[in-house]
Amino acid sequence: MSYTSVRRTAVGAVVFLVCLRPLDLCLGFSPPQSQTPQASERIGPEAVWSPTAHMLEEFRKNCRGADDDVECSLALMRRFAASPQAIAFSRELPEAGYVQEFRKIGKVDLVFVCYPLRENADPFPMLINGAPPMIDVLAEWNDRAGVTALSAQFKSVDVVTGVQRFVFEFALKNASKATEQASFDFDATGKFLRLHRLSDSPGKKSEASGKSSL
Repeated sequence: MSYTSVRRTAVGAVVFLVCLRPLDLCLGFSPPQSQTPQASERIGPEAVWSPTAHMLEEFRKNCRGADDDVECSLALMRRFAASPQAIAFSRELPEAGYVQEFRKIGKVDLVFVCYPLRENADPFPMLINGAPPMIDVLAEWNDRAGVTALSAQFKSVDVVTGVQRFVFEFALKNASKATEQASFDFDATGKFLRLHRLSDSPGKKSEASGKSSL
């Protein structure tokens, strides 16, 4: 003879217990839980958050110096009714930040992210919806290029022989020239192929930039 008991754990999860009499030997199982959004899901304009000046002031007042500035910022975003998509994106950032702008491009898209606790609050470009799903343009340059850049400015995008190519201009620190351009190239499936430093040659720069720009 058996009977079923339903219990709720300390964290709120429901557990069903199937028990066998007379030993009262119980086997527990949980029903399937709803899945959180996966990294493979495409990011869209719903990820944008547009805080007011008052909200940003609350950001700085409450989260600067916090033990976990990301969790602090997420709590404030929930309080100020940011969308679930905006909160989900911000949770993936290395520090407190949010998507200021989304641009639909193609297989791979572009967002601009603000980090309000930084001294430089200018938006930073990120390439999204490819493989990998998120690429911080400035961080990728600084990891790979061998020369430090202070900022990255989006210049253009085009498709060249099947390659989706995003061109950015980097403001360099302690370099022989003030700026340098580079392309971030993706194949037709959205897989990241390479970061390509562009030549100063006008012909090559034109080829990389293509005819269309945003």
